[in-house]
Amino acid sequence: MYSNGLIEIIDSLSDRVQHCIDYCHENKVVNPDEDSSPILAKNMLSHDEMFKLDAAVEELCMSVRGINPKETEWINHWNQIEYQRKRKGEPFTTSLEAWVNCRLQLRNTKMFVQILLMERQHQLNAETAKNSKIIAKDVIMGDKFENIQNSNIINRSKVSDALKVLHSRTEQDAAAYFSELAQVIDASGNKAAAQMLSSFSDEIQKPEPDKSALKQYWEGIVAILPDVAKIAGAVGGITKLFS
Repeated sequence: MYSNGLIEIIDSLSDRVQHCIDYCHENKVVNPDEDSSPILAKNMLSHDEMFKLDAAVEELCMSVRGINPKETEWINHWNQIEYQRKRKGEPFTTSLEAWVNCRLQLRNTKMFVQILLMERQHQLNAETAKNSKIIAKDVIMGDKFENIQNSNIINRSKVSDALKVLHSRTEQDAAAYFSELAQVIDASGNKAAAQMLSSFSDEIQKPEPDKSALKQYWEGIVAILPDVAKIAGAVGGITKLFS
C-alpha cells in the first residue's frame, strides 16, 4: 500500500461503509445482522483492511515528518474503536452508529493524508529549488569550447565519451536523445545546466552507473532548463537510463 494510492483506497472503503449505512436507513434497522444480508456481507470492512490502512498512514507520517501522528490530528482505527467501547461501556458491535463513526473516521483519515501529501510535495519543491540554487551558484566548468557566437559551453569531450559508451551498450535511442539534449543546453548558454550535463556524462561512463544519480542529474537539468523536457521523445529516451 503506497501513499500515492491512499486517497483512492480510503474513498473505496468509504463507499463500502456508505452502502452499509444506506442499507440500515432503507430497512429501518440499527443493529443489523451482517450474516443475513448479502449487501452487508459484501461491504463490511475487515480488521485486516483497517489495520493495513492505519499502518500505511503511520508510515506516510513517519516518512514526511519523522514522527508518529499526534492524536490531536489523527486517531487510528483501533484506538477509535477502543474509545467508542469505553464511552459506551460495552463491547464493540456492528451497528448503524458504528458505521457512521467509521465513515467519520475515514473522512478524518483522508483529510490527514491530504495534509501529509501536501507537506511532502512542499518538501520536494523546496529541495529542488535549493539544489538548483546551489548548482547555479557553485557551478565549476571544465574545458570550454566556444564558436564565433560565443555560445558553446558544453564540454564536448565528456559528451562525446558518454555517447560512445551509450552506443557501445546498444542504447542508440538514449544516445540520440542525449546528443540532442546537449545541443539544446549548448544553445541555451545556461552554465548551470551545462555543468549538470557534464556530471551526467561522467556518470554514464562508469562501468555501473548509479541510476539514482542519473535520475538526479536529469531532474536537475529539467529544473534549471525546463525547455529540455519539450524535446520530442527525450523524456522517455533519457529516463530509460535510470528506470
